Amino acid sequence: MEWILLNSMFLFFSTVQVRGLPPGQGVCKTHQSEERGGIYINVTVVHCCNNYYQIDERCVECPIGHFSRGDNCTKCMDEKYGKKCAEQCKCNSTERCDNVKGCILLDAFDSSSTYKTVVVPTAGGQTAGNGNSNVLIFMACVAAGSVVIVICAILVKNRRAVCRRKKTTTAMEHAKRNKKGQTLK
Repeated sequence: MEWILLNSMFLFFSTVQVRGLPPGQGVCKTHQSEERGGIYINVTVVHCCNNYYQIDERCVECPIGHFSRGDNCTKCMDEKYGKKCAEQCKCNSTERCDNVKGCILLDAFDSSSTYKTVVVPTAGGQTAGNGNSNVLIFMACVAAGSVVIVICAILVKNRRAVCRRKKTTTAMEHAKRNKKGQTLK
């Protein structure tokens, strides 16, 4: 029974990994199961949520008039505008839909509505530096805790075995004394 408990704890602590960004605003988690060397491990992938994009080791909200699906921000399309492209343009024939302000005159030019698509290359949600070092520290702590638990369990098991041996030895000595005492009489 103890072996099953120890084995289960080892499997739990050894199969959980966290990859990606440190926690913060705009950071989402997804859980995946990956096969590595014939063993399936549970992986928590941390990435930028929708309407956020990654800069260095943090997620930044897309500017007004832009949206994303967790990767690069793109200008609002399909007659949409505003924050997260949540508003719908209903322009008349003398207006056009501006991705930031909504309906504006056809001949109006507004420099604030001219945005460049933000493109930030990412390595599949992986980051370098502090994000992964925090994960490594966490995993090292979990591994060290698992080792301590296993060592404690082994010590408890050995102590029980020693106590059982002492009881058996003591009982045998009493039986021998009683037998010798009966034969002398």
